[in-house]
Amino acid sequence: MTFRTWSLFRKAFPEDVDRHSTFHVYDRESEGLLSPVVDRLVKLDGDMLTFLRIRIVDMTIDQLVSLNTINTLAVLTIEIGRNDRLGKYRETLTVQRLRDWGRSVSESGAFKKLRVLLIDGCNSLPTTHVLASISSFPSLNIVGISGQPDPSEEEPYLGNWRQHPHLE
Repeated sequence: MTFRTWSLFRKAFPEDVDRHSTFHVYDRESEGLLSPVVDRLVKLDGDMLTFLRIRIVDMTIDQLVSLNTINTLAVLTIEIGRNDRLGKYRETLTVQRLRDWGRSVSESGAFKKLRVLLIDGCNSLPTTHVLASISSFPSLNIVGISGQPDPSEEEPYLGNWRQHPHLE
């Protein structure tokens, strides 16, 4: 079904459209597939896409920046990384990538509706650097950072961010 056909169908039969969809791409096929998927998602009607969950082994800065074009997102969940053959977690997200992504969000004025950002794959990344990198996201209210904290970071300085007391 083409995008135009889908749009017509959705307008004609709004009750028949499931607003929750899943798109699976297997790891061996995922190389370079995120950008075309994002290009399609950008073309959806404004009220259609508000939540996006991405599970991926590695995410380049170009792929992170491509997410900036989805203006309707309110919630973004990114799970990056994988276990290698020996069962050891292999981290692929770096502070530099997050910093570059945050700068691109600031310069482009992206994510004006994004309220919640959950990132899984920040193993051994200092919390202060992760929070500083995403502090330019204009409407962000809730941030979830998952992964093993940096052992050298005893009491992380959170800047203007507050840790919810129930999450300590």
